Amino acid sequence: MATKTDYQNLLDDVLDILDKNDKKRKDRLKNGDSFNIFTTIGKSSDEVNIHSKFLAMLLDPKGEHGCGDAFLRIFCKKTVKNIGNLDLDKAEVFAEYSIGPIRNGGTKGGRVDILIKFGKEYAIIIENKIYAGDQENQLLRYRNYAKETKYKNYKILYLTLDGHSPEEKSTGVNIEKASQDEIYWSEISYSNEIKDFLQNWINSKRNENKTWIYPVVEQYIKLIDEITDQNSDDESEKIIKLLFENDNLALAEEMKEGIRFTKKQIFNDFCENELKVLAKNDYKLTTKEDEDEEHLFRRHLAKSKWKYYRLTFELDFNSYDCKFGVTIRDDNDIDGRKRPRIEKELRKLQDYKNEHFWWMIWDYLEGDYANWNAESFVKVKYEPKELLGIIDEKLRQYSPVLDELAKNL
Repeated sequence: MATKTDYQNLLDDVLDILDKNDKKRKDRLKNGDSFNIFTTIGKSSDEVNIHSKFLAMLLDPKGEHGCGDAFLRIFCKKTVKNIGNLDLDKAEVFAEYSIGPIRNGGTKGGRVDILIKFGKEYAIIIENKIYAGDQENQLLRYRNYAKETKYKNYKILYLTLDGHSPEEKSTGVNIEKASQDEIYWSEISYSNEIKDFLQNWINSKRNENKTWIYPVVEQYIKLIDEITDQNSDDESEKIIKLLFENDNLALAEEMKEGIRFTKKQIFNDFCENELKVLAKNDYKLTTKEDEDEEHLFRRHLAKSKWKYYRLTFELDFNSYDCKFGVTIRDDNDIDGRKRPRIEKELRKLQDYKNEHFWWMIWDYLEGDYANWNAESFVKVKYEPKELLGIIDEKLRQYSPVLDELAKNL
């Protein structure tokens, strides 16, 4: 059985490795080698506002990059293979393309992360997943849209960090039992197809005069390396070697579980001791754990007059992304006419975020609380008023609109 000394010795060894590499890191910082515009703005895992929009801009022949169809041509060769006589220069590219309200039992409607249209000849539909889980009937809705729009041909691409398969609840298809003809989508990844097509473009420009887009694409490739764990340095290799010695790996795993448990406890304590007080007079604070999504910790704030919706505060313990927004109440169905009316009013408050059957509208919290790190948890533990103030401001922003909507529904 591990003792306190065992844990301390392992920590000391890891800290020694980190200290020795600290000088290298400081040198890179001094020289500007560590700068990356995408990580600097703090939303490196933001599917909607970073990845989907940036990729859509690159793939657009009329995009501000000024490279015409160069990006799209390389991308199509990597992912679609046979593009025939399609006029790439006339392609239309959209990010967050609405295909109507979710309806027909969730089998139609929604938003396509990236849509590339070649008139009615061809369409490329891209579902972009960084850390978010699959939605009910999501890819099925996209296939139904493509069929209803009557594209002569189309390709649905399921884009993830590592190229894994979508879940059955998204596709309506049991992959293990399905024939090849029943698989109507293709899987691609950031680590392979996306990185490869961008690197091919970089390589094609090595001997040319480089425009502003060149270093931006280079930095985006570095971001891909980071989010797909392809960055390998001496520090990581030394720590890995250390963990393989004796029983260190088992010790580290126990420490990791302990840290994760502590983080969850900090979140729950904040909700019970701080958020509960804030909600006391005006809202009913509830929680409902989802067995299929155990990594999502949520608190709902509702009023009795809000029949169809409530405010939701959510922390994802996989990505540590933190959201706040309006969700559908579990105990009420909302018909296809009321939801668009509600969302129309909510969009006056903020930019619309990725449509989801359950979320009506959402946004990341501000500052250090958009994507939590160790410092965020420490602040919540010892200085909870800052986070409480941010949530209080959100309540003041949303509640009057939701109150007014409740009168008219």
